[in-house]
Amino acid sequence: MLPISLGMILVFILGIIDGIKGRFVIEGDRVWSQSVYGKKELYFSQIAGYRTDDKYVYILPQEKGQKRIKISQYYGGKGEILEWLSHHYPDLDEQKAERERQ
Repeated sequence: MLPISLGMILVFILGIIDGIKGRFVIEGDRVWSQSVYGKKELYFSQIAGYRTDDKYVYILPQEKGQKRIKISQYYGGKGEILEWLSHHYPDLDEQKAERERQ
């Protein structure tokens, strides 16, 4: 029981630190996300589009080797982020649904 309890405490502490230190920033030529697990950034020219689900907004890169940026639905300003994305990039979920309709 002790290893499981210590593991759960560690996960809880990491969640609190991520909530405090985590951030998403849109700069002049790129977007980046900082979390407990590291920093991910994509230049505007590298972004293919975005997807959403019930927990996250995903900003997807054009290149397969690059990592996507995952933004929690619980971030403050999520509506502003989605509005900015919708003005600049395609919603890949809508594109997929449209292809399936056709």
